[in-house]
Amino acid sequence: AHGFTRHRGTLIGHAERLARAGFLVAVPDLPYFWHSGDNARALRDLVRVLVEGKAAPPVARVVLVGFSAGGLAALLAADAPGVAGYVGLDPFDRPSGLGLDAAKKLPLPAYLLRAPSSRCNAFAIAAPWKDALPKLAADRVFDGATHCDFESPTDWLCRAACG
Repeated sequence: AHGFTRHRGTLIGHAERLARAGFLVAVPDLPYFWHSGDNARALRDLVRVLVEGKAAPPVARVVLVGFSAGGLAALLAADAPGVAGYVGLDPFDRPSGLGLDAAKKLPLPAYLLRAPSSRCNAFAIAAPWKDALPKLAADRVFDGATHCDFESPTDWLCRAACG
């Protein structure tokens, strides 16, 4: 799931790499501009379509991967039947701690891949998730990375805003 003001094209490189490795990959455009809860409902709907085999042969397990605000939406959707794991690519949280609350309840393996604190990841606002996720498999901060490094490909707009 892509980040705020972004689109599925900014994650297509990751999708292609996973597909070449034999995974079925779905990269949606999130339908709501700002509402993480609504985007989470859309991701739950997508998971249901995949598990029920309505778009391709049915899958038994889904891993949700989200970048930035898409990382928050994916975390909120990780309670959907069939979800087996979560990967946050420099995820974002709301100042209210919406994601932190969800992280505390996530009973699935989780991976966090993050850039150092900067304005583009709201100064690492999702960093507390590392201590909250009950089944955190890995939390890796890549020194020298920028928020844009977790897109594939990124674009001039992200690089201009975030380095």
